Amino acid sequence: MLCSVPLCGRRTSGWSRYCPAHKTRHRRHGHPCQTGVTKLELRPFLDRVVTTREKNLRNPVWTLLEERWADLVESCHTYLAGYLSGRTASRHQVAASQEIISLNDHVAPVEIIDVVGALVLMRQWDPRRFLSDRAFIHQVARRVRALTDVNVGTTYDHRAGRLKRVYRDIPPRVALLVGQWLTEAFGGLGLWIHGMDRERERQQQERRSAIQQALKELR
Repeated sequence: MLCSVPLCGRRTSGWSRYCPAHKTRHRRHGHPCQTGVTKLELRPFLDRVVTTREKNLRNPVWTLLEERWADLVESCHTYLAGYLSGRTASRHQVAASQEIISLNDHVAPVEIIDVVGALVLMRQWDPRRFLSDRAFIHQVARRVRALTDVNVGTTYDHRAGRLKRVYRDIPPRVALLVGQWLTEAFGGLGLWIHGMDRERERQQQERRSAIQQALKELR
């Protein structure tokens, strides 16, 4: 049976609809054709978020967002405590809670907030970069987890003759939970910045149009 991805032509693996390569990509990125967002791709959007922060340091939103992060971390601690005391719990939610707590131990909240805001902003400006909602959520989890070396391992690249850094994947359902929690907590920042940028573009366009109209009326 051939892979269901158009123009692939390779045979499927087991009961999957996809060939091994597309099956792996679907598991890692939430869609068989989705590719990972690189630091270089994200940089201009991250710079935009950081610039907004620096221009509005006295705005209480930054404190409120960090408090939201603290609330998420606390809820994860509470969930894990219940699980360890014998309460029935979802193994995926347990794993996702552990991921959030690990992030809190190794990454500053501001870095997490900025990356999530930047990814949402990127999606608003370039929606075709993400092939589905699920794929976007996976990228949120991956890029935030990449902020700490705890989630990165090494393997020896025999072709290059050197060690290579490798991202440690988590189960898809766990990635979805982590990505959803982060997006729900901080996605509004990216949406708001996008709205400001669109309004600024609209005002600039109006000014350009006014100038063009005035030029046409010159005698």
